[in-house]
Amino acid sequence: MKNEVKSFIDFSSSEIHKALSECGADSYRLNQINDWIYSKYVQKWEDMANLPKDLLMKLSTLAPLHPLKEINCSGLGSDPTQKFLFLTSKKNKIESELIYSDWRDVEKITKIVRDVIIKERKNEIFVNLASGSKIHAIAMDRACMTFDNRDNIHPFYA
Repeated sequence: MKNEVKSFIDFSSSEIHKALSECGADSYRLNQINDWIYSKYVQKWEDMANLPKDLLMKLSTLAPLHPLKEINCSGLGSDPTQKFLFLTSKKNKIESELIYSDWRDVEKITKIVRDVIIKERKNEIFVNLASGSKIHAIAMDRACMTFDNRDNIHPFYA
């Protein structure tokens, strides 16, 4: 794993403080950055509207914000389904689909996830059970368990 670029969200606490210090940023900027990353889910440094442009430019030269680079997105934020294509630092492509549903409806969530698995059956399918509430986790796990052959279906918690 030589020469692999480490992303900002992969930095340790000491690496984050060192990076901010090198950029001449005040310590309170870390709270703003964390808010953008973990509450507003920005994908790019330049989307952090309340941070100085020169700080964002310095940070972007130190490290990419995320380990994945979004290279395509279909659908708008208001659409019930959005598809994303990401590129890893090793130039592998990852397809991802975001589907909105009533978070309280276990049966509907199970059906949606099962339909996606059927549609993508020829591919390796990774289902992040930690990406929502406990109800989501139960429904997504149920959907994975409905298949006799689960060799390419990988439920996980991250």
